[in-house]
Amino acid sequence: MTETLVRAPEGLVNFRDVGGLRTPAGAVRTGVLCRSAGPASLTEAGARTLRDDFALVVDLRAEYEVARAPGVHPATVRLPLLEGSADSMAAVPTLGEVYAGLVDSAGEAFVRIALLVADTGGPVLVHCTAGKDRTGLAVALLLDAVGVEREEIVADYALSGSRLGGAWAEGMLASVRAMGIEVTPEVETLIVSSPAPVMAEVFERLDARYGGAAGYLAAHGLDAEALERLRGRLLAAG
Repeated sequence: MTETLVRAPEGLVNFRDVGGLRTPAGAVRTGVLCRSAGPASLTEAGARTLRDDFALVVDLRAEYEVARAPGVHPATVRLPLLEGSADSMAAVPTLGEVYAGLVDSAGEAFVRIALLVADTGGPVLVHCTAGKDRTGLAVALLLDAVGVEREEIVADYALSGSRLGGAWAEGMLASVRAMGIEVTPEVETLIVSSPAPVMAEVFERLDARYGGAAGYLAAHGLDAEALERLRGRLLAAG
């Protein structure tokens, strides 16, 4: 299978192809799995690139998020995670608590993402609103399941925090204030940060309960044949 280079859609924040991340046997193939924030900042040119270059978009946003920034790709699969809106939170959770909750509740959705990536014959984009939490966890699970080195996965996750500053962060924090929520350091961390230790803790939890992401996905319905298809899609030969 030949490598495919995908263009970064103009205006799409926190976009990257995870191709090139290392495994003991080689590297992740380029042009298969990409990740990003939501489409709110896409330019018209960026929207065309997204439609032209990507076979499928997997949108992990809740209904209220989609209403604020509708998707633009005709082949979009919606798998809403974290359905509750920010203004309904009784208390501000930590990122670790958010991820633990997703691991405990969204196993079938993560299996569906794995199957979509395994069985789509072209570049797949996975996104939520920031592209760091729901997207970060989904991508981390897929990468760990096919044998990408943990330090590579954690570093890719942590990269989001450096890409969500500036106008994007200011706009998100302003939206939070408009909801009447005080932007404390805890709230700011929740919205714009991706600390490496948080993802490392996710792997510790997965290792203790399932022996890693492959075991977690298997426990929620991903069979051995599907895992091999996922490996075949994501990993470059040799």
